Amino acid sequence: MGILLRQPRTGYDVVKDLQSFRPANASQIYPILAKLEQHGYATFEIQAQTARPDKKLFKLTESGKAALARWLDTDPEPPVTRDDFLSMLFSAWSKGPDAIARLLWHRKRFLNRYEQDLRAKYQALVTNFPADCDDPHNARFSSTLLYRRRIGLVAEELRWCEESITTLEKVSDI
Repeated sequence: MGILLRQPRTGYDVVKDLQSFRPANASQIYPILAKLEQHGYATFEIQAQTARPDKKLFKLTESGKAALARWLDTDPEPPVTRDDFLSMLFSAWSKGPDAIARLLWHRKRFLNRYEQDLRAKYQALVTNFPADCDDPHNARFSSTLLYRRRIGLVAEELRWCEESITTLEKVSDI
């Protein structure tokens, strides 16, 4: 609902907009959009396209804005992390140090690319919309906070990967 609050979006746009702070795929988003519409929290209009199928453009209703406002006054649930990397690392000892090292190096490469992408998006945001990014009444202000948080988390995980690789090198022949 927070994404639709900013501007009308397609389901595909919602998936893209979520990537920087709460990744989701289309199979999750489209049923949620349908439920929002069924509950009267969102409406949609069909946007005709040439040489492509028409698309639904979803918009938050006044009822949806009120529901979002009520939700913002509640306490957030504890975070849930589902990360296949961590599940694999938990059992990698069974294949030996090389498997652990492979997982850590793979994660490090992924995180380096991800951090570069996040930094580029953050920089584009603050360069193109500096006043908006400094205004706590503007949606872009919240976006900058989320980008800075994600960049910090990725940087911390990169430090942890380096530390873990160093530890592994000290205790094994990888």
